[in-house]
Amino acid sequence: MKILSFIVSLVSLGCYAAGLYFDNTDLTDISLIVLVISGIATIAFFLADREERLRKKNDSLAMNFYNLLSRGEYFTRPIWQKAYRDYCSGYHHRHGSFFGIRMDLTLRYLKRQLFFHSVIICLLAMVLGGAAIPFYAALEDRGFQICLYGDGARAVSTMLIVPIVYVLFLAVISFMKSKKWLDSSDGKEYVVSMPEIESSYREGDFFECSINFVVISSGYVHGFDGVKFYTAARSMISAVAWKVERFTVFRQNRYTSDYIGDEYRFYIMFKDCNDKELFRIPLDQFQIRMIMDNYFSAEAAKCTQIGYEERKLFSFEFMTMKGCTSPVLLEDSTRKFYGFTIGKSKR
Repeated sequence: MKILSFIVSLVSLGCYAAGLYFDNTDLTDISLIVLVISGIATIAFFLADREERLRKKNDSLAMNFYNLLSRGEYFTRPIWQKAYRDYCSGYHHRHGSFFGIRMDLTLRYLKRQLFFHSVIICLLAMVLGGAAIPFYAALEDRGFQICLYGDGARAVSTMLIVPIVYVLFLAVISFMKSKKWLDSSDGKEYVVSMPEIESSYREGDFFECSINFVVISSGYVHGFDGVKFYTAARSMISAVAWKVERFTVFRQNRYTSDYIGDEYRFYIMFKDCNDKELFRIPLDQFQIRMIMDNYFSAEAAKCTQIGYEERKLFSFEFMTMKGCTSPVLLEDSTRKFYGFTIGKSKR
């Protein structure tokens, strides 16, 4: 968001200068308002980012978390157990989307695409909005009748139309992607017809975090990790396990990369009888424990070891889940408790 605000500020400054040059009051006023708002946002994001980097640069909390996981103590401590009970007491189960599985998958995949294409959409809107002024003028010089009068109205209308067209394009792609997932579900080693998938999806218990979800019905388990949709018969699932990943996020500069912070992600893994992973879905840590306790207690007992990985990622390829996940609960030597997640991530 900081980079986006900075880009908007630059484009607004250019439009403001163009308005002064062409003596266009509408364009000047609109650009000035956008410039002030985006400038304030840029400064606010910069200060918040700087404070977060300074606060999270210490790696001791990450080491403490890894030691607790490796010793199998993280989920057994009183602080975690109390937080888990509080989470369960306020959690309300829900079922699948009213719109159906195909539309639900389309909207979730579209949300992910919009997140990663947000900068492109804004840049196109700004650039084409500014280019619309000389473009319409050139059309009028060639005898074309333009219904929009005033450079400001033409620029603003173009800036509104471009995102709409781009979003419709992404919606078509998302729909084709969901169609491919559902059509390919019939050809796997288990035979599932589309009506069965739809019925189990609507009737199953829904656990979601951001755009990710796990749906558990009497006969099937469905999952979506933001990239792909999975379906498995419950009879195929022989073991359920934890997986934790630590993402160390950096911002890529021209010559160096700046550390932004860490974010931990908890996965629930479903395995078959050959200990082969069927799929894994990132969820809130308490949701994973609820699934294990209420649906797969025997299968979870077979996998006591917690998988752990560390990955370095750049901000432009990372979509944070911070807004929907419970913080990692750590305890230091002074008996103070911490919720440990990063407060910043791009795309």
